[in-house]
Amino acid sequence: RRAGGREVMRAQVGDYLASGKDGGTALWDVACNLAGERALESLILVSEASSLNPELLEGHAATLLAPLFEEDPRDPLLDMAPTDRPAGTEINESTLSTAGGGGTRPVLLAVQECAPEGTAKRAALEKAAASRYLRILPAGNGLAFLHSPSLQVSLLKVGGVEARLSEADRAVLQTTIRRTAVVAVGEDLVVANVHAKEPTSVFAAEALARYFQLVCSEGAHNLCRPGATLLLLSDTNLPSRELAEAFAAECGRLSMTLLPSLGTPTTRKMRSTLHGQRANKAKTLTLVEAHKDFAVLPGTPNDAAGGWVGGWTAERARVYPDLAAQADLLLPHATWASDHSMVQVFLKREAQV
Repeated sequence: RRAGGREVMRAQVGDYLASGKDGGTALWDVACNLAGERALESLILVSEASSLNPELLEGHAATLLAPLFEEDPRDPLLDMAPTDRPAGTEINESTLSTAGGGGTRPVLLAVQECAPEGTAKRAALEKAAASRYLRILPAGNGLAFLHSPSLQVSLLKVGGVEARLSEADRAVLQTTIRRTAVVAVGEDLVVANVHAKEPTSVFAAEALARYFQLVCSEGAHNLCRPGATLLLLSDTNLPSRELAEAFAAECGRLSMTLLPSLGTPTTRKMRSTLHGQRANKAKTLTLVEAHKDFAVLPGTPNDAAGGWVGGWTAERARVYPDLAAQADLLLPHATWASDHSMVQVFLKREAQV
């Protein structure tokens, strides 16, 4: 075990040398390895309980998907391995698409920073998704969608829409534009997944809102039939209350609805001195709490009697884990291995009620 850390460092010498800037990081890694060797038993105990322990990947992946299903009654057959089901039992799409009454409402999950194929994290995600009968649709640039098989989901566009952006907006949104993917869900719902680059100014936060309005505008991409509902899901990476307020104000000016309401914390973390960014004083031993994750809908709930365009309505939204209710919870945690909470939006099609 003592040689383990040194062997890893030895294999990474080329990485340290390649950047020409990692001398300090290399020295810090040496110091961490020496400290670990001198307190090996404590290091092992901490490592085994850590959310980063690779042996816990499968359990963490399953935990991250669980909130998608916990509020709806599930057919117990869905939680049984196929070989354990009674002879002649078949799970079909109608079972998956039934809300309540022994089924579960269909789900669509927009994933950012999805683990690359061939990695242990991706294998754990695939196993957890399969156990829930979810399909994975890769969308490039670390984006992906997980969805119930009862949903007809097709990839419409990888990369955002920029033709109508001003030059000034485009300059601060290049990374965000690249990290955008859009899917069609059936014939009357379009969902965008956007992993934004951190806005560092009020102008950048307002530009992000304008970009969201453009993505949500069906005339901007003409990707779906007229009248479809458009829903945008994003980790905005807004780092402060000031920038979140500027973003929300611009969204309001553009008649877009944000869920959950502004000020709902969706991330809370405190990086230790061991996390690898020790030179950044703003990221070391500093409590960071922010509302970064949003669902965005064009228009407001009262725009039309039938809800938003297309007849879909957002019944409600929730955040899991609820950081507002758990004031002492820091992420990632042994019970939730992501540094962000999940934002869930429950949609209802008026025509089917």
